[in-house]
Amino acid sequence: GMRVDSGSSNITGRNSVIENYYTAIYVKKRSGADTVRNFRLSHSVIQNNVHQGFLGGGPGLYVGYNTFINNGEHGVFDHNIYFGCADPENGEACPTLIEHNELQGASRDENGRCQGAKIVAHGYVNGATVRNNIMQEPGGAQATCYGIMINPSYSNVEKMSNITVTGNQMYNVGRVGVMIEAADGIYVADNTIYMTDPDLDISHSGVQIRNGSEPGRGGNYVANVVIENNDIKLRRGTGVNIWEDVDVNEVTI
Repeated sequence: GMRVDSGSSNITGRNSVIENYYTAIYVKKRSGADTVRNFRLSHSVIQNNVHQGFLGGGPGLYVGYNTFINNGEHGVFDHNIYFGCADPENGEACPTLIEHNELQGASRDENGRCQGAKIVAHGYVNGATVRNNIMQEPGGAQATCYGIMINPSYSNVEKMSNITVTGNQMYNVGRVGVMIEAADGIYVADNTIYMTDPDLDISHSGVQIRNGSEPGRGGNYVANVVIENNDIKLRRGTGVNIWEDVDVNEVTI
């Protein structure tokens, strides 16, 4: 629907309906002189696209006050919002703000159940805030459906740091509300996470923090974590699930 290519800056898309494309909006992740900076998407409807709703990112990315519905047809690989930056290889921040969006129906199966994540980040993440979004799955969810997932998933090293997740509302979004992996600097607060759908009879996690394999490949270890003031209601599972591979001295709940 819209492709923002290398070196483009200061572009805003707003008050639009983008539907029935393969990828609705693709902001190419680039570094150096090719970095795409200050792309903004607001007050738009992104729906019924075959692959991703929004894909990509760069410093100054803003995605706010949009509605994302039923984007993706490739199981766990498609999402409503899929963001991240290219690694500048100097530790430079990549400020990203995802706020006040309404999202449902990420990569639905043939029965209308969510299979992907509403909001996912892979790649270089340093300075991302995801706040005040509303996520729900009235059509039901599979165990692979997540609310917010920020984690390494590529073959190259992915450095993740300075992540803030606050004020989001998540209702029956699958297995996990908020999952963050291998990040230094995590703040998760004031979120509402309810997983009470009896049709999905699995163990849930409201907030899940883990290291995984990334630190052993050169990524960050989980450190400097604060989790507070969240309202979590689960049919079955663990409200705050800190994996055994995390140093608990780095975590305050």
